[in-house]
Amino acid sequence: ETAARIAGHDDLGDWAYAEGFDILLCSLETEANLNAIGRWGLRRSILYALITRLLLVEHRRHNKPVPIEPPIIITGLPRTGTTFLHRLLAQDEQFHAPPLWHLMQPFPRHRFDSLALRRARFKLMLAASLPFLSDIDARHYIRADEPEECMFAMAQSFCSMLFWTQAPVYDYLDWYRQADRAAKYSEYGALLPILDMPGKRLLLKAPEHLGSIDHASSMVRGTVIVQTHRDPITAFASFASLMRGTHAMVTDAPDHKRAARATLQWLAEETRRNAGVRRSMNNVIDIAYDDIVSNPLAAAERIYRFAKLDLAPETRSRFQTFIAQNPQGKRGVHRYSAEETGIAEAEIRQAFEALPLTPS
Repeated sequence: ETAARIAGHDDLGDWAYAEGFDILLCSLETEANLNAIGRWGLRRSILYALITRLLLVEHRRHNKPVPIEPPIIITGLPRTGTTFLHRLLAQDEQFHAPPLWHLMQPFPRHRFDSLALRRARFKLMLAASLPFLSDIDARHYIRADEPEECMFAMAQSFCSMLFWTQAPVYDYLDWYRQADRAAKYSEYGALLPILDMPGKRLLLKAPEHLGSIDHASSMVRGTVIVQTHRDPITAFASFASLMRGTHAMVTDAPDHKRAARATLQWLAEETRRNAGVRRSMNNVIDIAYDDIVSNPLAAAERIYRFAKLDLAPETRSRFQTFIAQNPQGKRGVHRYSAEETGIAEAEIRQAFEALPLTPS
């Protein structure tokens, strides 16, 4: 009711969203054991997703699709350098990397709801969460104006990993692993022109795309996929640590080892999907995490050559400034180990056997 009142109507469009939505609500009610912070946070996430969905349905009803330049989409297992690479390339003025506030509020809620007003409103809301994010900053720095992951905008489909990263919703994750992704990407494709800026080329990023690079590529002809790689044991241990932090905020009785195993099963399925569709795709470039860390400028140059883009001298200079100002560990050291997951390293490696350790 709140979302419909804000959006001005109650038509949620194609019922493809409904199964995931219902399972999510049931999972939150029966499994998540949310505390007060968790109930507030998940309510906000679901409310934002519903508002976006309602406004997207209204937009599609009254507007024809608008062509856009082919985007660059960065993906890979979580914790493989996607965030740093995304924010590095975002220094190029030919790109537009949508910030978090815009991903969460792509549409105006009323005719006076300007971009500036939406940004200010979201920053005010996020400010209430910042005291709880201090322990997360060293693992993943998230702020309203920073370029962020597509999953925040794709949440409106209710077929998104966002909800698992926010709360231990096991039944929802089981459903998501097998869910069809076609409707989700059709809707996200309709959102892209809204997130775009005139004269720019969208620069997008989300590990969520890893198992769906075929769908992600189908949104706009000519899309370039950048897939990052890191030793999967290290990447998984790091992501499991991040998940422990987020789940511990929203529930007073988290089962971290159960969550780690569920996460491993989900990510293993994503890598199998990825390996299956990559055989027929020629728009994907592989970038190693070690190269991003040791020589990020060279990694960027490889991407530009693959995408047939010019790397202007002033852009190169901005890259160098960003690299100098954002050394690894700038916001604290993230300490983690595979042992903390309760899963043997051999089992973790076997789960990711479909994914090469290094780019080919």
